[in-house]
Amino acid sequence: MSDKKFNQFAKKLKGEIYLEPINREVYATSACLYRILPRAVMVPKGIEDLISVMELSQTERIPITARGAGSGVAGQAIGQGIIVDFSRYFNQLKIIPEEKAVWVGPGVIYAQLNKKLSEYDLFFPPDPSSGNYCTIGGMIANNSSGAHSLFYGSTQNYVEELEVILADGSFARLGKNKFELIEEKTAWAKKIPEQLKALLENYQTGLAKDRPKVKNSSGYLLWSAIEPDGINYARLLAGSEGTLALILRAKLGLKPLPKARSAGLLYFSDLVSATNAVLKLRELNPLAIEIMDKNFIKLVKGHSPELSPLLDDSAEVMLLYEFSGENLSLAKDKIISASQLLIEKEHLGYKSVIAQNQAEVDKLWQMRQSASPILYRLGSGLVRFIEDIVIPPERLPEGIKELQKLFSEFNTFAPILGHAGEGNLHLNPQFNPQDKEHQRKMQILAHQVYKMVIELGGSISGEHGDGILRAPYVHLQFPNAYPVFQELKKVFDPEERLNPGKILGEPGLIPMQNIKYWLPDSLNTQIQKKLEAHKLFPLIFRCHGCGLCRSYCPAYLGFNSELALPRSKISITRALAQNLIPENEIKPKELKNFLNTCYSCNRCLSLCPTLVEVPRILEPVREYQRENEPFSLREKLLERSGEMLKISSKIPSFIFPLYPPTLLSYALKPIGINPKASTILNQNDFTKIKKTKTLQKPLKIQASSELKIIYFPGCLEHWLEPDIFDQTLNLLEQLGAEVQVIYDACCGIPALTNGNLKKAFKSAKKISEKIIPLIEKGYKLLTNCPSCYTAFHYHYPILLGKEGEKISQSAKMTIELLTEMKDKIETEQKEISIIYHRACHIIALGEPDPVLKFLKSLPLIKVDAVIEQCCGAGGSFELKLENQSPSEKISQALKEKLEKFNHQIIVSACGLCRRKIQTLGFETISLL
Repeated sequence: MSDKKFNQFAKKLKGEIYLEPINREVYATSACLYRILPRAVMVPKGIEDLISVMELSQTERIPITARGAGSGVAGQAIGQGIIVDFSRYFNQLKIIPEEKAVWVGPGVIYAQLNKKLSEYDLFFPPDPSSGNYCTIGGMIANNSSGAHSLFYGSTQNYVEELEVILADGSFARLGKNKFELIEEKTAWAKKIPEQLKALLENYQTGLAKDRPKVKNSSGYLLWSAIEPDGINYARLLAGSEGTLALILRAKLGLKPLPKARSAGLLYFSDLVSATNAVLKLRELNPLAIEIMDKNFIKLVKGHSPELSPLLDDSAEVMLLYEFSGENLSLAKDKIISASQLLIEKEHLGYKSVIAQNQAEVDKLWQMRQSASPILYRLGSGLVRFIEDIVIPPERLPEGIKELQKLFSEFNTFAPILGHAGEGNLHLNPQFNPQDKEHQRKMQILAHQVYKMVIELGGSISGEHGDGILRAPYVHLQFPNAYPVFQELKKVFDPEERLNPGKILGEPGLIPMQNIKYWLPDSLNTQIQKKLEAHKLFPLIFRCHGCGLCRSYCPAYLGFNSELALPRSKISITRALAQNLIPENEIKPKELKNFLNTCYSCNRCLSLCPTLVEVPRILEPVREYQRENEPFSLREKLLERSGEMLKISSKIPSFIFPLYPPTLLSYALKPIGINPKASTILNQNDFTKIKKTKTLQKPLKIQASSELKIIYFPGCLEHWLEPDIFDQTLNLLEQLGAEVQVIYDACCGIPALTNGNLKKAFKSAKKISEKIIPLIEKGYKLLTNCPSCYTAFHYHYPILLGKEGEKISQSAKMTIELLTEMKDKIETEQKEISIIYHRACHIIALGEPDPVLKFLKSLPLIKVDAVIEQCCGAGGSFELKLENQSPSEKISQALKEKLEKFNHQIIVSACGLCRRKIQTLGFETISLL
């Protein structure tokens, strides 16, 4: 189908169609191993759009793949036809508390749903590890579950009704003994119930033979849909991975929130004792039982010192278990009783840890969930290709021993962990998928593991589904039921246009075609050469596409577009590196729009599981854009913010009273400046600028101690916050410090963000020449500005090499010094309650937060809440006219959070954040 036809089709839609290489590349990958470039991407706005695309699919014989968050690890959400993205607009939600039910759109995020439900003391129990960002549609399609499925079951157990679009475009409502055609497109749809009934009757024996006896998310989940008094058509679609129909809305059953939860940790000296303990614990009806082996213990103990007290080197296995109760005391009593039973009576475990409060419960779960991020951050070849097998709990000892033997034979490392109560194990052996030999080993190992699992009576997938990855093995898992699966697909999708190649696949080994991890044979393009020169290829391949960035990226919130996600930026850069998107096919406007969706908040430096440094990876791409499309006057002004403030200081004072607040802002609008930006200078700003004394040589405060400080105020504080600047110097004088102040220099962040690497290097070099001699004399570099600190601490080693390392090691935020020496300074002597706003570049520093640490060290300061929502300013981001709407969306989200606290005083370490928050109507102060 030609682009022209697609464009004609797009005119009928309320939503959007994407045909450009960059947008299609975003949807070519997900959290799986594979990359398949779709022909087009559709973002529908309503049912009419979905009916239209289904009719187009039928007419043009184009496959359709439904997509939610793209967090599936088996390749369910990618395909070569039309990707239909439900995540943007299908987020309607109607709670029916009296029925303990909710009608929900497929694009609603699981965590947000449960946040709303908590207002009614209800929740939707299935709890996948991707809960903060996965969508309900994806959970239904995948039959998702999690650590608490032992007690609560999987998504399928809660699906009561579904509204769907069938393969011919008919609109139907499905439920228990309900197959109601609301809008019928062809006579074919009427025949589905009759055909399905005949199919199930004909294959009763085969289905009975292959009925799963363990937790299972492989194949079509017919058994749970066949009830004594009929067929539950809604539950039939759960776990079908979008291969039978497209889900529009779902009615889900709910459960009351547990009144209280408590947890414990048990230690075992051998595997058999641990698995026997699992069987004993199951009899007590716990919420969860999690297993962690000795490799897990070794890994976490070596890389997470804060978790070390929970880990015992002598343990062969640990079990984390959890109970609920009417209150914490009763829940904890159950934990203690179970511990006593397994240690003192049964003599299975040798010691335990009992959580005393909710914080300690959370700490135990943090420990359980820590392994995968550690492995990803080590860049040690963690690949999700076996994932979530199920072994009958009573056969766990022989299953785990066989796994350990296989891993040893293949010379690979893989902690064994998972939901032991159901025998559901998560395995991520380490291999390099860029290596052909490793690919072959991955195939053979997966084959042997799946063969062993099936022989033990288990399942090849407990909760992550089949997708592309496990489709070749479904016939082995269900030899008698497989023909039923094939016929079921024909009943609902006779032309095989709905997500083909998922669940049902050609027999063989796990596919290695279309994997996204491979290096180009030669580096011929400008971008390839720049990425190689910056040594970024290893970083590009570190991202596995999990989608966690959907939960923390402020640009994604502002643009509400998959293109804005950090993982999408990695996908596009990886495709450029592999020359899958030829440079000459990229339209300058497309590339500019793509790069504009990242304003270097740097949150990914601490929040991404793999610590992929997205701003750094984009630097060569920005540089390429700058070299091939000369920057406008606006960009040149924005990367020279410090210089512009200096020029402003030379404007004669008599002009200020004549200055209308909106004159400058609207005068700049023709060159693309947002007139509503909080960073536009006002009359009060000009007054501050004139008061600021610009010194021609560094200010020096004589010392009364051996403390030597280089103080760098940064452009904004120097020119627009003279009071904070003066207060900082007063504090340093109180400490007896010898202070050298560096004026008239920008840290280089504005130039770096705008792709001017040469100017950024010059700025860094200029500062380096001034401060390296002082650092070598024992001075420490200090700044109040989180962005300047980010430049010194993170960017300078990259820009300057060894010189930058010296600066990075010397640099501190002022608040860190004050924390160390707070006994020597005067602090507020009255009680004060505050809201602490964590700026993006503070979040980027990771834990512990130096500002929060200081606040908590002051006995008279009460921190009522910590808000991590970005303010929306984003350096020069909000100054760009095209960013007015996304910037306002981001700041509106912050405003809604702050309004819950009755306009209490807000503390933020970032000067730009303070300016923005003040424009939202809140009193905002610095710490100083």
